[in-house]
Amino acid sequence: MVLVLGEMLDTRRSPGYVVKVRKAVEVLATARKTEMQPTLSGLLAADEIFLHQQPILGVVHPASLYMSSLNLKEQRDGETWGGQFQTGAQGAGIISDAGSGLAAEAALAQVGCHAGDWFHHLLLAGLVEAQRERRAYTVLTEQYEREEKLRQTHTPKR
Repeated sequence: MVLVLGEMLDTRRSPGYVVKVRKAVEVLATARKTEMQPTLSGLLAADEIFLHQQPILGVVHPASLYMSSLNLKEQRDGETWGGQFQTGAQGAGIISDAGSGLAAEAALAQVGCHAGDWFHHLLLAGLVEAQRERRAYTVLTEQYEREEKLRQTHTPKR
């Protein structure tokens, strides 16, 4: 951050100053998040993304796009997901993919409803459809080639 301030904004700041400002902003953001937290009704969506092989566990309210929880963790097993589900306990249940850590924590936290993420199934269906379509075009091409060879063998001179 010190380098960015120096290079882009031509402003010189010490690392201590940047840390102090960041901590002040974190305090303000935490207070603001508490003020703005909506009532989360319905299902919440849980999944992970990765930063350099490290999972970032997130729980989102799909209807409002409110980020209930987002934390960088060491692992993504059932125990690690525990705190994430406790944060999002206001919802009626959790939607997630078929990840074993998510399923284990949903069972441990006794989440009322743990529904599989149907987007994953749609993605697989799309891949199968594309594979079948490629195969159909390959078969059609082979058939056209056979018909052309057959047409070439039947000439009026033979």
